[in-house]
Amino acid sequence: MKVEVVRKNKEKYNVSVMCRKLEISRGAYYYEVKRKESEAVLEKVVIESFTNNRNSYGARRIKDDLND
Repeated sequence: MKVEVVRKNKEKYNVSVMCRKLEISRGAYYYEVKRKESEAVLEKVVIESFTNNRNSYGARRIKDDLND
């Protein structure tokens, strides 16, 4: 995916230039970066809820636990 190419090379090259050459908007790149970070945080919280409840909570209970 083009976003992964930009992410892997952002230390070596300018993000704006790479986005332009790969024909993706900078906004799309930053949206994907933010989304992946959010997913990682959510995954951590869900796993924490599951393990804190003796690995017995299902999706509904985890959802309820997170909403509290």
